Amino acid sequence: MINTYTTSFVAPPVPPRTGSRAPVPARLPVHLWLLSVVLVLQMIIFAGAFVYLFLRDSELQREFESKFHDDLIVLRRLQECDDSSVEYSTLLDCKKTLDKYKKILLKISQAEGSVDLQLGGTPIRKPGAMAHMLVKPDLSQSTSTKVLQWYQEHSLLMNVDYLVTPRMLRIRLKGLYYIYSQVTFSGWHPKIPLVQTVMRRATTTGKKTEDVLLKAFCTMKIAGEACTSFQGGTFQLEEGMELYVNVTDINLLNFEETATAFGIFMV
Repeated sequence: MINTYTTSFVAPPVPPRTGSRAPVPARLPVHLWLLSVVLVLQMIIFAGAFVYLFLRDSELQREFESKFHDDLIVLRRLQECDDSSVEYSTLLDCKKTLDKYKKILLKISQAEGSVDLQLGGTPIRKPGAMAHMLVKPDLSQSTSTKVLQWYQEHSLLMNVDYLVTPRMLRIRLKGLYYIYSQVTFSGWHPKIPLVQTVMRRATTTGKKTEDVLLKAFCTMKIAGEACTSFQGGTFQLEEGMELYVNVTDINLLNFEETATAFGIFMV
């Protein structure tokens, strides 16, 4: 008897049933679609920002190089001068470059204000204040005033004002100042001693006050000879203070610029 239930052939597929449909692929949820759109937009924004910053950085770099072109050349030249293999013929140019470098450091010290730089152990200090005044003859020949007047156009002034009418120096910057005064008398007075006095005037709460900073006497042994007195000292001066030199008699002075002078400088 033949077994009809056993065979080596694969059974044919079952035909689809009538009225059945193929499965429809599932759609992505709305929130996943929105998330994908947001991620794509972020990538585009980040890429645009990166390109913008890159181009902006290049533009700023070009502006910086154009603005500080000379300074950069000096610094590069200094690096070449520091090279041990530099030839002797280029050492002369290195000195010129070093002078330019000092000027750059001076600019930096001025910008920093209170910062003191050093170059080769020598401090490069910020500009302070100073004045060196040359005496001016009193053409009025008046004995009512004993305050010396000075040549403004022939004197040296930096951060100090010279008030012509009251004949005083006005302080701009607060600090310690060395004050010096030299007065030469070419004549003598029979009754009163020859003296020079450095006076300080200050205004506080609308009221002016004066005090003596320095005072020096001059004694002549023989009438007609010259007598010179010099005095100096360091004092704290505030902004707006005024300094002047008072003498016994203006008509007795020697008005040579090397004989009578007055000055201050910040220490």
